[in-house]
Amino acid sequence: MADQVSERREHPRLNLRLSVVFAPQEAGISSECRGETTNVSAGGACFETVDWQHLRPMDRLSLRISGFSRYGTGSLFRELRGSGTVLRIEPQRQANGTPSGARVAIRFDEPPHFEVYDWVD
Repeated sequence: MADQVSERREHPRLNLRLSVVFAPQEAGISSECRGETTNVSAGGACFETVDWQHLRPMDRLSLRISGFSRYGTGSLFRELRGSGTVLRIEPQRQANGTPSGARVAIRFDEPPHFEVYDWVD
């Protein structure tokens, strides 16, 4: 099954733990929410958050993903800004059954803007 899922993916996923700040674009919700990515690709991201109760599939979010990752020698990723659509929400529970947040999968609505800079040793 995992092979079938990976074959359907248009963009390879990178398992990265990066900070994410998101805000639903729905009227009446103005606060920013926080989480941490579990993976990111050119087409979307998956993140974990405790701020998920007001989210629904097909909601649009504005988001900012930030962190520093170095791949060999080259540029360092600094920040990604964009918008996305919620594809699915997977509530998570601790071993004792207590709710512990949710995993949220989003698809970028358009290619996100990356802020990148070069590291010089």
